[in-house]
Amino acid sequence: MVLPEGRRILKAMDGKSGYLSQSDLPLYFGLGAADHAASVEVRWPSGRRQTVGGPIPAGGTMEIVEP
Repeated sequence: MVLPEGRRILKAMDGKSGYLSQSDLPLYFGLGAADHAASVEVRWPSGRRQTVGGPIPAGGTMEIVEP
């Protein structure tokens, strides 16, 4: 979940991309006119939640790894 100034954008990654295959595809979030996200929250399959505080600039990439 990405939180740009008062909005929430939620996406899910299930690791599937085709028959008998699995992929590590990135998730892309469009922030519209916002130039940054206030934070990023990840809910891992293990049930853990991880929050990366911001501001996180738009137009970049980041890798988040489950602790």
